[in-house]
Amino acid sequence: MEVSYQIKFFERLQEFYPRKGEIIDRLSELLHLKKDGIYRRMRGETILSVDELMVLAKAHRISIDNLLDIPKNDVVFTFNSFSNSIKEVDDYVENLSDLLKEFSKFGKSQLYYASCEIPIFYYCLVPDVFAFKLYVWARTVWNLDYFQNVSFSPDMISADTRLHVPELFNLYKQIPTLELWSYNIFDNTLSQIEYHFEGNMFKDGQIALDLCDGLMQIQESMRQMAAHSAKFGNNGSKESGSELQLYHNEMIYTNNTLLFHHPYGKTLFTTFCNPNFIMSNDQRIADFSENWFKTIINKSSLISGQNEKARNKFFDSIKRKIEQSKNRIMIYMDQYH
Repeated sequence: MEVSYQIKFFERLQEFYPRKGEIIDRLSELLHLKKDGIYRRMRGETILSVDELMVLAKAHRISIDNLLDIPKNDVVFTFNSFSNSIKEVDDYVENLSDLLKEFSKFGKSQLYYASCEIPIFYYCLVPDVFAFKLYVWARTVWNLDYFQNVSFSPDMISADTRLHVPELFNLYKQIPTLELWSYNIFDNTLSQIEYHFEGNMFKDGQIALDLCDGLMQIQESMRQMAAHSAKFGNNGSKESGSELQLYHNEMIYTNNTLLFHHPYGKTLFTTFCNPNFIMSNDQRIADFSENWFKTIINKSSLISGQNEKARNKFFDSIKRKIEQSKNRIMIYMDQYH
């Protein structure tokens, strides 16, 4: 790396520290070097090794490509499945948990979340529904052998995995979020339930009805959180939950797009072969995404807080969809079972 890039890199690092003494101490700790060694590298007298560069970039979540003269239209993404391939459903839960724990280290932050279906963390409010989503992804996206010819039952997901499910939402509820939802947010999961029921892929047909009831429970929990503009668990406690700003988006049907705004910059996540995702720390694409969010928000309706009429209209529509799916399943059961 040329010295000019190295100096530019250290200038970026200094933005993380209010005083120069703090950055010297921290970099000495990370690189296991004395202070004079850090000063020489900051002045460009000693060239950073590739290993040193990667240690510092990773610790501060800096994208190296942002410092290089890459073509204007090129953006570098990382794909989670390349480094953390899913060999069993536990892997996905652990990876998701690790990501949220990483988020929690940043302190004051804000998450923008636009989704075409229920944001994944709300499934955790009803572990049986979350288990069903894992089953669907295991059979399709991850193509795990064990799930290919096995009918779904909630207990097929290990007890250890189920114990970690509430923890996922507890981690998520600590992050202030601004979320964009549409009327179609439950459609995908309802379709999956009906598909598996009609294909005799439930151990017991009653499971399909129980999953609809679980979605109804999630809908009601989400309604209550929107009313209080805060996230909280199924026990009804509103303590320790972070702020939730919820908007009804009628304009844009999008994939899952998340923009994490933290003290050190912005990180963009977007689903790719859902529920896998790609991620970028490129501030150009992050800024572009933030402007996109602001544009859509300006054309959306706030349904959290005091806007009770719009909120009830939104969730009553979702409630009717769940009831309609449940009724279709019950009629099918009466006719064919």
